[in-house]
Amino acid sequence: MIVWITSYPKSGNTWMRALLSAYYYSKDGNFKFDLLNHILNWDRSRFNSFLSLQDSIKLDSKTLFLKTHQLASNAFDNKHDQMFIYLVRDPRNIITSLANHYSITNEEAYTFIINKNKIVAERETDGKLCGIKTSIGSWSTHYQSWKSIKFAPLLIIRYEDLVKDARSSLIKILKFIKMNDDINYEKIDKIISSCSFENLQQMEKNEGFKEAPPISATYEEIKHKSTFFYLGKKNNCLIGFDLEKRIIAMFSKEMKELNYEHS
Repeated sequence: MIVWITSYPKSGNTWMRALLSAYYYSKDGNFKFDLLNHILNWDRSRFNSFLSLQDSIKLDSKTLFLKTHQLASNAFDNKHDQMFIYLVRDPRNIITSLANHYSITNEEAYTFIINKNKIVAERETDGKLCGIKTSIGSWSTHYQSWKSIKFAPLLIIRYEDLVKDARSSLIKILKFIKMNDDINYEKIDKIISSCSFENLQQMEKNEGFKEAPPISATYEEIKHKSTFFYLGKKNNCLIGFDLEKRIIAMFSKEMKELNYEHS
């Protein structure tokens, strides 16, 4: 069984992986960054095509977790049993996180999320995308692509619900996966504490985090290093009225469907 953890960039995928890796790969629910190594990042791994992934994995009865930001397509409809957990986030708050991660302005982040042909890569050199490239499209095309899959079970989780009640959301996810008949509720309580935003932020400060954004030239000049765990719950529509209005107009259908339009 392949369990895919999918999302548009900066929608809480790393937090989701932290929760699941702590549950399935730690003894006591105490999260450490190296537990994330149990969940392969398909976007940046040696599997540069889905066909090579199929040829490389011998699943049998084993369950494998994979992460991707890729748009959904028929390429994911393969010979293995699989299921998808799709994490979606209010695009107004993605703006702020993208701006921090890529050292860009909010306006540039807006251009990022409305680009139906958007492609991201491992790095960018002299304006050229380098390394493994991932097609993500716009926020709405990404959501619609995953929402529409018919060939495997799909669970859609709102990032905001995960923030509001991580325990209930994690239990819902574990029941969906069904890797174990019995859920360890005591372990879940430890995981929620260990994977709190404040704890993850402190861990990054103490240990560093390999997925943190690079320092841009501008940021070096002001001696500021972007962090991966940036605002957490404080990131609540910090983009200004004009930009918020444009986002709602652009993504009105999807935001209304997800109960985001007037939140």
